[in-house]
Amino acid sequence: MLERVTILCKLIKFKIFNFSIFLQHHFRVQKKLVFESNLFNDIVQFNFKENYYNLTLKTIAALRWATINFSKTRFILKIDTDAYLRPNLFLNQIRHLSLNKIYGWARGPEPPPRNKFYKNCIDPLYYPYKTYPPAVITTYFIPGVLLSKLYRAIVSKPKIFTIPALPVEDIYVSILAFKANIKLKRFSGIYWNGNEKTLRKYNTISLLIGKISEKTILKSWNSSLT
Repeated sequence: MLERVTILCKLIKFKIFNFSIFLQHHFRVQKKLVFESNLFNDIVQFNFKENYYNLTLKTIAALRWATINFSKTRFILKIDTDAYLRPNLFLNQIRHLSLNKIYGWARGPEPPPRNKFYKNCIDPLYYPYKTYPPAVITTYFIPGVLLSKLYRAIVSKPKIFTIPALPVEDIYVSILAFKANIKLKRFSGIYWNGNEKTLRKYNTISLLIGKISEKTILKSWNSSLT
């Protein structure tokens, strides 16, 4: 609870913020989550076993939930615990963005890993193509008007491009975007694997992804991240 309270203190100016969590099969943990959900009303749970390979299932479920409830929202931000956000700067930067693209740390087509000892290994049986389409990695945001189009791509024709829920959720979302003919764009305020030197050099960073301590973030940004 301490971590979620800390996060919400930083994001207090957002009108809506939800934590997406797997259903916990440990009774005491689930009981605490129910209590916390009743207290803050910001937890959405899905009935999947919690592990890395089910993250795509959680993303699909969250996409369906967001499509039903927040299709009129300007943007839906998907963010992980290894990302840091400066809300005021971020909100200013996205204010005039067009609503026909998905934004994030976009990169070009890359071959899927085939090494069976790599956790992201993809069997050619499930994805036979030589490269992934352009992708947004780990943290990204989607205009509300594109949610239903993205969700429909899961089961829509042509079925030749309908694929299993690969265990790489950001790649899977990018494949859906490719199928739905939704363009991806690098967000100017995002930086991947930044450090203190990076933060001092680029004061326009509002969304930082990577292993960097909160102490370093606070020191470099000279703010409380509000």
